[in-house]
Amino acid sequence: WLVGGIFGGIGLTFVAVGWALVLQQSRLLARAVEVQGEVLEAYVETATSVRGPDSHVARVRYQYLLRDTLWTNDRVLPHEMRTSSRKQMRQLASRFPVGSAIPVWVDPEDAERAFLLKELLWLPYVIALAPLLFVLIGAAVALPAWGTGASAVALLAPLWWHHAQLPEPVPLWMQACYAALLAVALIVTVAR
Repeated sequence: WLVGGIFGGIGLTFVAVGWALVLQQSRLLARAVEVQGEVLEAYVETATSVRGPDSHVARVRYQYLLRDTLWTNDRVLPHEMRTSSRKQMRQLASRFPVGSAIPVWVDPEDAERAFLLKELLWLPYVIALAPLLFVLIGAAVALPAWGTGASAVALLAPLWWHHAQLPEPVPLWMQACYAALLAVALIVTVAR
């Protein structure tokens, strides 16, 4: 049971981190208000790495007015997304021509926190969902009387509830991930 507990504990730690990122992202998207802005500059920022490929992020410097104060920012998405594809980031930056009027989403509680695209990022969901397999396996080893199926229901129910609270519909791929995890847990339970 010790190995199962350690295995499950590590998984729970990553689930908690992912859960926190998911909540932070969904709360920010829910409370963001739209204001008008103007694009000042658009470019791709590159970070070089000695151990792997370079990473790139689209930067669009823009200004916006909120509560009679002029602010500037360069964030395109609610949370920074870096990728090894410079082409993908160049395409993203090119969507915002210099001098154009654009909608800007601003956190009314923190006017410096602004972004241009009100989109859910998938990474927090991966961080929250992938370790559930570790938790389920750990629960199956550590708690044989409880059973993996009950563990899956206990772990996935709060995530289902959370997605009911999201301001936008839950993407189909995310629903499929939940269904697949639950199915694996139920199959393991029946196979015992």
